[in-house]
Amino acid sequence: MRLLLAGGKTGGHLFPGIAVAKQWLKKEGNEVLFVGTRDGIESRILPEQNLPVKYTAASGLKRVGLFKTLLSLLRLPLAFLQGLWIVLRFRPDVVLSLGSFAAGPVCLAAWFLRKPLVLLEPNSVPGMTNRQLGRFAKKVAVSFGHAARWFDAKKNRPHRQSGAPGVFGPVPLRLSGNS
Repeated sequence: MRLLLAGGKTGGHLFPGIAVAKQWLKKEGNEVLFVGTRDGIESRILPEQNLPVKYTAASGLKRVGLFKTLLSLLRLPLAFLQGLWIVLRFRPDVVLSLGSFAAGPVCLAAWFLRKPLVLLEPNSVPGMTNRQLGRFAKKVAVSFGHAARWFDAKKNRPHRQSGAPGVFGPVPLRLSGNS
């Protein structure tokens, strides 16, 4: 099975995704692909971990000033098209949002192409991207129980809330039938 992991920029988003990817790859035949940005931590860490990565032109919208916000908005359509291309080429069975602006366009492209979307929210307060993607997700996994209130209760699957972001149990996900 193929898993596409979208997001990054910071270690808080990326390292839980790396843990998921390494667990996923333990099963023979499984594949992963990360999608992030060239200016995020993923551009350095993922090659060091021998994990495949593709990049989009996505950029942040919050707290960057008017000019950079306008530039980011202009880059969104390009990032969405890049996301469509990546999803079409990789053909994932499931897409996992790690959060951050890098995840948004790719996850929307995956949803548009009818790929199952799962959110992984390791923070106690979900970021803007995962909050917005919550309406499109099949499942949501949170590390902190109180983060679940930001999402539709039918989609939430809180697991082993350790108080440490990125430490959580497996997300039950069936990819056939009534998933």
